[in-house]
Amino acid sequence: MTRGASGKNVAFALGLCVALLLAGVYFWQIRGQMPNPVDASTASNPAPAAHAFADAAPQPVAGPTLLLFDTGSDRLPAASMDLLARVAEEARGRSGATVEISGFYPSSGDAGVEADLATRRVQAARHALEANGVPATSMRGGIGVTPSGADERTARRVELAVR
Repeated sequence: MTRGASGKNVAFALGLCVALLLAGVYFWQIRGQMPNPVDASTASNPAPAAHAFADAAPQPVAGPTLLLFDTGSDRLPAASMDLLARVAEEARGRSGATVEISGFYPSSGDAGVEADLATRRVQAARHALEANGVPATSMRGGIGVTPSGADERTARRVELAVR
């Protein structure tokens, strides 16, 4: 086999792996097993409602809910307010529920600055949940580093999960 053919085979295999990964992510999202990212850029074009009737009960929050932040910002995106209200409603409706709030930051940049920013993002989400009636005693959280190679946008996130 020539060197050129080997390179083509590697490129084909890599392309196939990427296609399979994207297909897997797509199907996980359809089945509701992937987190629901909130991006301020999609706030002006919300997705159509999944239910047939406007007065139907809101769907429970499935899995972790992601709040994505702009670079260097701890301000909650406007698009996240509805999700925060839904998470709060679910937590208030479940006896003994705990809301886990996890802040993440990218592995690039100054770790101290990024960790401080992630902490402030967690606090912003905490305050918003408290404003929506979730007692502070029902929340716990922490921060962590997003592994290198992750999408820079999703590296700056807060994950919420009702347990």
